[in-house]
Amino acid sequence: MVAEYKKIPESLEQDYNRMQHYAFLPEKGPDYSYKLEAPRIGERRGMFSSGKLATVGCFFPIQTRIRGEFKPLGGITEIATPPEQRRKGLVKSLLFNLLEEQKESGIYLSALWAAAFPLYRRFGFSLVTELTHYTMPIRLLNFPNTPRPENFREFTLEDFSATEKLYHEFVNNYNLPLKRNPEWWKAFVLKQTQLSAGSPAYSYVLEEEGEIKGYILYSLVPDPYQKGLREFHVRELVYSDDDHYLQLLNFIFNHAIQAEKVYLYASLDDLLLDRISEPESVRKEKTPGAMVRIVDVQKALEDFPVDENLKGRVTLKVEDSFLPWNEGNFTLEVEGGQIKVNTGGSSEADAEININSLAQMYTGYLKPPTAIKLDRLKAMNQEKLDLLNGLFPLYRTYLKDYF
Repeated sequence: MVAEYKKIPESLEQDYNRMQHYAFLPEKGPDYSYKLEAPRIGERRGMFSSGKLATVGCFFPIQTRIRGEFKPLGGITEIATPPEQRRKGLVKSLLFNLLEEQKESGIYLSALWAAAFPLYRRFGFSLVTELTHYTMPIRLLNFPNTPRPENFREFTLEDFSATEKLYHEFVNNYNLPLKRNPEWWKAFVLKQTQLSAGSPAYSYVLEEEGEIKGYILYSLVPDPYQKGLREFHVRELVYSDDDHYLQLLNFIFNHAIQAEKVYLYASLDDLLLDRISEPESVRKEKTPGAMVRIVDVQKALEDFPVDENLKGRVTLKVEDSFLPWNEGNFTLEVEGGQIKVNTGGSSEADAEININSLAQMYTGYLKPPTAIKLDRLKAMNQEKLDLLNGLFPLYRTYLKDYF
């Protein structure tokens, strides 16, 4: 029997939660129950086989910044299948239907955090972000000239507007930061109590003369290597200037009696190693971040911000074996800061690319010459490659909202 894609009714809430529990917290055992402290957001969908819920997932419409403008994005999360329903192609069917629904609602970009990169790469998603973090003794964050712990207080939801404004100023020159709302902040940034998203965070703001100058979200977790010790895990650290950055680092140091080590995402200026006394005691690591897919190539290109001085014509042959509407030739007429896209036709392709690499160039993660070097882009002549270089310059990406 063919599985059917449907909205999950509230009457199946318990079944949905049970699948989430088994997928994301199986170590808790079958009798574990959790309290949802944050609002459940998103559209829950499932594949039903013989009338029974067989695979579940969730997507939510949100916006992400692309070259200074907010664009529609569909986040996908909570993909879960019980063991008796696995290896039947149900996840593939669910993803296809989720993406088709996003396309029909005008969403042309989709993102997810992959548990298995090869699996989602097969479905057209590509790595577009990287996360850099440090692990170090917490004692190294002692900066005696900037203690001022009295400037910190616990975050309240009344602070959301100011912290959101500060956040977007902080990531202004990056692609992919999300446009958060209070519900998103509570569900995925602050609380993260949905099973797929982690645990709640402590939250403090740095305030001077009634103005918020920075904030920090963090948790204290058991040290995986030393029994009885803790690590200070920084989830997000945002600040208005260098002085307030150092104050936030000193705030972390004030927890030295509670934690031996700190796990800290790299600051955007990435100068931490030069600031501390013992850089040899720091371990710096880079890990893969979120994956993004282009859901609708034509709409994505037509809505893509481009340089007003850029002018030209190029025909892209796009390969997309999963979403058939993205397969074929797309002729781009570029002029006056806009792209007009014509599909089909008899024009020979000036360049060939698969959907995965197009998403990487679209987000600024990969520039065309690098895509050529990796054998992911074929350009027929230098003139067309120059136009592609102008269309898709390298642009730093920043997407840390784990959902």
